[in-house]
Amino acid sequence: MGISFKNYDGKSGCTANYEKVRKFLIEINENKIVSSNFLWARWEWMHSLTRYMDVKSLHNIGLWMEGDKIVGLATYELELGYGYFILDPSYGYLKSDMLSYAKKSFAKDGKFKALINDTDREFQKIALTQGFYPTEEYEKTAIIDISDEISYELPRGFSIHSLEDGFNEYRLNRCKYRGFNNGEEMPEGESTEMNEEYLGPNLNKNIHIYLTAPDGEYVAYCGSWYDKITGYAYIEPVCTDPLYRKMGCGKAVVLEAVKRCGLLGAKHAFVISSQQFYYNIGFYPYSNNTWWSAK
Repeated sequence: MGISFKNYDGKSGCTANYEKVRKFLIEINENKIVSSNFLWARWEWMHSLTRYMDVKSLHNIGLWMEGDKIVGLATYELELGYGYFILDPSYGYLKSDMLSYAKKSFAKDGKFKALINDTDREFQKIALTQGFYPTEEYEKTAIIDISDEISYELPRGFSIHSLEDGFNEYRLNRCKYRGFNNGEEMPEGESTEMNEEYLGPNLNKNIHIYLTAPDGEYVAYCGSWYDKITGYAYIEPVCTDPLYRKMGCGKAVVLEAVKRCGLLGAKHAFVISSQQFYYNIGFYPYSNNTWWSAK
């Protein structure tokens, strides 16, 4: 059976195509993690951020098919100009076509960058022949092994909660707004717009963790994602209010999320980061991907 190409259906939300891509991302990482920088949870997380995402360009996402089975995916995340490539290892010969397609379809203002794993010599050489060159920009993935030894201490008077326990939408959104250094206070209407982030079809509220200060303010948040048919969890997003950093708040929410994922069956958890913060709390480097720019 030959390989065919089709575009994503261009619809935001959990469409049939959305589910097919999610299934593909789970299946190709079933026996060995081959796309640690783009696991199924990243696909779901990006689709919960439609207020940030260029949804008008969803039809540009490319799918390579063998019959009804997806074997390759070329996608952007939130905006054009950048491309991610997830490919069944048995179909490596599609890399050149995928890169050519993404260069043409994902360019923004004439510019395009492709993310390529540093150990994929074949893809690097293909990129060179197509006029790409490596930059100093990168995405690094870190991993933590989940065990009963994972522990943390809460600052006095602070307490851990999950979204399952209930939450104040305004306070949680304010924590995230400040925690991602957007400013002191949210603009009017921002809180309501952020609430779609808690509506993902596979969102387990019990593993999305927030920390409250003695005065009741929400000061740190960690989202995590896990599907029982996989052996790994994914950490995204993580933030701490600037007033409460260097106190162990971020460590507490991340490790609590990791521990809860472990209780559900996860053996490892991934995060796309190379921040020292993660290394200090038990994560270690897993893979490195470099952004290659088209000339």
